[in-house]
Amino acid sequence: MTKRSSSLVLLLAVACSPAAAPEASTPDAADSARVAPSPGEPVTDDAAQDSVQDDSDQDEAPATAPGGEPESSEATSDAPVPSRDVIYKVTPEGLVVEADGVRFLPKAQPVKLANGGYGIRLEVTARVVDERTHTLLGHAHGPLSIAALIEDGKGQQKARHADSRGDGPRAGELEILQPGQDVVLTRSWPSGSVKGPLWWGQKVRLQVGLWGLGADDEAPRPLRKLCTVDMVAGAKPVAVVSPPEL
Repeated sequence: MTKRSSSLVLLLAVACSPAAAPEASTPDAADSARVAPSPGEPVTDDAAQDSVQDDSDQDEAPATAPGGEPESSEATSDAPVPSRDVIYKVTPEGLVVEADGVRFLPKAQPVKLANGGYGIRLEVTARVVDERTHTLLGHAHGPLSIAALIEDGKGQQKARHADSRGDGPRAGELEILQPGQDVVLTRSWPSGSVKGPLWWGQKVRLQVGLWGLGADDEAPRPLRKLCTVDMVAGAKPVAVVSPPEL
């Protein structure tokens, strides 16, 4: 099944609106994203008309790291920012995300904690689908960045937490992705500055991203919107992975 903006299939493409699409050579060009149909499904004219450009990473404010901290002045310089296409596919096996020649398959599982609360374990399989060597930027808790929004049973916001750029054993390290090899990235919530846990009846939404993704000699750039994970704490909680809001 494929997600749409008006029903179940949403196709978001940078190139579908020539007047609004940024040029890759301009400083404002950033990640473009679209939700693509699963293999074998035709794209109708209606789907093309429903396409919109993702401007979520084109704010006029200073650039922000996946964890919410301002990036270095190097990231906000006048140097051109290459564009990036991100494709989200909803398949029978789950969400599949393709970016810069790497395919990501995110999964999430609820975890019962020792204090009686609930957490989430994230597992993202990264697979190179082109012939280049890719790099992932590390952090204290690995390449995955997360932000958490916790609400009570009435939908009232209780807390919001995000990663910081704090130092850690893996901060700034690069993880190499080679063609033909799968690499499994893991992260648990709560962890680090992203607090928890989730108590009975509460709901959490995790925004999951990457601290940096690059190819060959390119410097890794943040991928802020890899996926979202929603879960309600209860007798049999289920962690639902879905495309991010664009």
